[in-house]
Amino acid sequence: YNGDASYTSSSVYKDGTATRTCACGETETKTIEGTGLLRANTATVTLGAAVVLNIGFDVSRASKFDSTYIEFEFGGSSYNVSETSTKSTSSRYYYDFDKISPEKFGDEVTVTVYGVTADGIVCKGHSITYSIKKYAYQQLGKAATSASLKTLLVELLYYGAEYQSYRNYNTSAMITADLTEEQKALHTTDVPTYEKLTNVNYQTNPNGTGANEIAYKSATLLLEGKVIPRIKVEFPKTSSINDYTFVWEINGVETAFTYAQHPDWFVAATASSTEKTAYYVDNTILQANQFSIPFYLTVYKGAVAEANQVSNVFRYSVESYATGSTVTNNAPLKALVDQLLRYGRADVVYMGGTAAL
Repeated sequence: YNGDASYTSSSVYKDGTATRTCACGETETKTIEGTGLLRANTATVTLGAAVVLNIGFDVSRASKFDSTYIEFEFGGSSYNVSETSTKSTSSRYYYDFDKISPEKFGDEVTVTVYGVTADGIVCKGHSITYSIKKYAYQQLGKAATSASLKTLLVELLYYGAEYQSYRNYNTSAMITADLTEEQKALHTTDVPTYEKLTNVNYQTNPNGTGANEIAYKSATLLLEGKVIPRIKVEFPKTSSINDYTFVWEINGVETAFTYAQHPDWFVAATASSTEKTAYYVDNTILQANQFSIPFYLTVYKGAVAEANQVSNVFRYSVESYATGSTVTNNAPLKALVDQLLRYGRADVVYMGGTAAL
């Protein structure tokens, strides 16, 4: 592929060409249909526990190629994504990029669409750049943006700014610096009294505590770009992580999963003795509007049935993390967590409640 397509707009563009060369030295050049429009159609952002960049690419543009994928360049690394999002429709594919830690909300992501022809020619499309900050300021500048979304976006920007301070990242260019006084007024600095909901024995096993193969050892929070509660569990060495079914319950909705189904939701950990095996179980499905409500973890051996329950019901919340000494004795971390919870409360207002809508 010669990379010679041009794009001015969806109606003003020119397809590029590819050239092949014979061993005899003769060449042939042909036009590759669709390369003029090989470019992202939309760039938006999902605001949740993870702030995700969503790139839209029309199905009609993709149909010109045997396959397509998106290359995201960010922070000196490249990420190729071919799997489309669950938000994809019959007319548009969406590709998600969730590698943007909050202190980097102001950093640009370069997005390039690639198309591969039926005869294997890889065509690099036109690149665009975008950022979480750009999205937030664009939405804040629109008259049609609702008051609740404007508040959510402002708290998001302050969340990113607190991360910048906490990580000492590019603090000479705080992402809140360009907010107007009117927009800054949407930010709150209040800190409510947090409720500690942590309870390893919230409901005891109906089969008796003697049936508890699973012991809950700790609970913490990962703040590495996504907000992920992490629960440490231990079980006898004679069993395997594959023997168990885990169930998250959030707002009355149960999600059952196994290690085989979601190995990325588990991390091997150090056990308290040589007779035990330990894992961290990550709650990656919690939404930002659920930070202050309880969620529950129950474990079964095999199928989900009361007779197979091998743990008590464990209760925790993101807000509970804010009550611990790890946070309360660390002023920079406390400032970050306080703002994270402000962002969560703003999302509750925006979403109209705590359910995952």
